[in-house]
Amino acid sequence: MYLELRNAFGKVFLQIGYNPVSDYVYCNWLSYQTKESVMHGATVMLDLLQQHGCRKVLNNNTQVVGPWDHSIGWLYQVWLPKALALGLNQFANVSVQDSFSDESFTKISDLANLNLFVNTFTDEEVAKEWLKISPLTLSALHAVGEAVPA
Repeated sequence: MYLELRNAFGKVFLQIGYNPVSDYVYCNWLSYQTKESVMHGATVMLDLLQQHGCRKVLNNNTQVVGPWDHSIGWLYQVWLPKALALGLNQFANVSVQDSFSDESFTKISDLANLNLFVNTFTDEEVAKEWLKISPLTLSALHAVGEAVPA
């Protein structure tokens, strides 16, 4: 079951929930994102990670309109340390290549901790398959210089 988070105008800006079969938190961001909507949605994401002891996120930005650079500082300084402390180790981002949202995600993923595997996809099904790869396997592939499946 997914929650629908709404902005002050009653518009859904995020569909979010825990997928118990695949053991990841799913986020489907919609429309334009304000700093407040990103902070609210990301805080709910933290709550779900903690509640379910989950270590993976499938983050879909394909329906986001415009950039969300206004939130990068907060995500990096506040959200990311909390997510890592909760054990987050895989983050699959799905976005439209070369979109403003994709550019915003690239900025935050460049800052990501080495203990977090981050990958960007244009196809949600491919992202789901990547999340099935264990972090130990990803570490081993990275350590020997092998290409990590995408």
